[in-house]
Amino acid sequence: MRCLLVIGMLVAAIMPAGCSEAIVADGASIIATEKTLADHAISFYKQKNCSSVRKERGLSYCAEDEPNPAPKVHCYPTIGAPDCYADPDPYPGQQEIGQNNRSVRLR
Repeated sequence: MRCLLVIGMLVAAIMPAGCSEAIVADGASIIATEKTLADHAISFYKQKNCSSVRKERGLSYCAEDEPNPAPKVHCYPTIGAPDCYADPDPYPGQQEIGQNNRSVRLR
């Protein structure tokens, strides 16, 4: 509800300048910051980085609302500490840590 109020106030402030100037200002804002003028107002109000350009790209409207999935790592035992990699071992023979029937899960 407050977001609509902020957007309404922003539109009301821009409209007396004329629609063509508002469209030009909005276009320049999108080119410079990838945010519309309303996005700037909402970002200021929510204290987040919000953009309708992000939404059109299939992301969340605000960057802080984007889920951060845990990265998949593949860890293998070594003489010292385990070594972890983003990709699985391309050579057969090494068994990943936690991928056997003898692993104990500690809490």
